[in-house]
Amino acid sequence: MADNQQPQPSASLRSPVEEIKTDQPEKGPEEGIALCLSGGGFRAMLFHVGSLWRLNQAGLLPKLDRISSVSGGSITAAVLGANWGGLGFDARGAGQKFEDLLVKPVRTLASHTIDVVSILGGIFTGSVADKVADAYRKYLFGTKTLQDLPDKPRFVFNSTNVQSKALWRFSKPHMRDYRVGEVKSPGIELAVAVGASSAFPPVLSPVGLRSATTVDQLGIRCLRRGHSQALSAGTTQRSVPIPGRRGLKFWGVVEVLFLFLPAPLGVEQLGR
Repeated sequence: MADNQQPQPSASLRSPVEEIKTDQPEKGPEEGIALCLSGGGFRAMLFHVGSLWRLNQAGLLPKLDRISSVSGGSITAAVLGANWGGLGFDARGAGQKFEDLLVKPVRTLASHTIDVVSILGGIFTGSVADKVADAYRKYLFGTKTLQDLPDKPRFVFNSTNVQSKALWRFSKPHMRDYRVGEVKSPGIELAVAVGASSAFPPVLSPVGLRSATTVDQLGIRCLRRGHSQALSAGTTQRSVPIPGRRGLKFWGVVEVLFLFLPAPLGVEQLGR
């Protein structure tokens, strides 16, 4: 190695995505763009409102092929998915009703303290998870289910199956983990799926599906086999491309939260 050359980290250290034995690296990633919304309770929920807001202003939301989320990120992602058909995208790709259908409902939920009420209510009248799901129904989703989500982009809500100790995913075509198997076209309510994704034991108890968050706090593991470009909102990395294994490009788009910036780094790159 020449004196002026720096040692390069291995691919496994550079990539945010892990391969498993059943992967076929020679096929490479699917074409498309994926957005990952990480966890972190109400802080993450509100942070991702800002991230999505900036992406909407840039006309990039319709270009997304998959939105993967966990915990607080799943709250915001599910509101987006539940209202996708009513956003009214213009010719530039900006949803004209974004503030009414996403920003206002999330702000309404944020104005209520649901964890304390749910914990106290769950102690005396049922489970904490049921109380949290009731709050999601009341303020955000009503009785909408996974089948009310759009086909594109694909919304994936990540959780943990505490029975199999494996990552459990909720989506419109299926819910599954690699140990238990798959349920096709699940009719699970969005309030329940998001409740499972945002549960945090032992305080916020698992929902009836025996699910809780913790396995994948960035929501990136479902990208093992897919999407040549990925955005992760909520990371501490700067929003510049990071070459990953099998050609994956990964952006940490923490900057997109700041709506006053006319051109956050990474947004224009993504649109090219």
